[in-house]
Amino acid sequence: MLIERNEASLERTLAMGVTKVELLTAHIVIEYAIMSTQIVLAMLCAFLVFGMTIEGSLFLSTLLLMLAGFCGISYGLVISCVSNSPIIIALAAMGSYFAIVLTGGLIWPIEAMHWLLKPFALFFPLTKSTESLRHIMHKGWGLFDGDVYVGFLSVITWSLVLLSFSVVLIKFQKN
Repeated sequence: MLIERNEASLERTLAMGVTKVELLTAHIVIEYAIMSTQIVLAMLCAFLVFGMTIEGSLFLSTLLLMLAGFCGISYGLVISCVSNSPIIIALAAMGSYFAIVLTGGLIWPIEAMHWLLKPFALFFPLTKSTESLRHIMHKGWGLFDGDVYVGFLSVITWSLVLLSFSVVLIKFQKN
């Protein structure tokens, strides 16, 4: 989105009758295809090359990873709609990425966090979905076992909120 805006191809595209929402949808489709390929390759590498085991459903694990990837795409679209500067976008993306990964339970478990940080970690987009993925992969839980569905609901809600926010931003953005 940023490159199209800065290189004036956005104006040419909009002049041809393409709406901003259609352009946003095209970006989502392309990025989702790339992300899906990356997830499949990463899973093949993890299971076939490194011998990682999975106790639960491979389908549920893949679906949850795809939803988490879609949440990341939605977040990236929000960031790209907010700013015109590639430096600000890169700094915002990197800074928020590390904050979400380090305090969202992806690397360090929530149970081992400082008690002041725990309540905030529960509101990050990937906290509940990470716990759900661990339950599926290591405990063999299904969609309706324990809190697995909460992880799905959390990542879907975050994705829809971020996607809606990016649609609102792009609709009211000046050309």
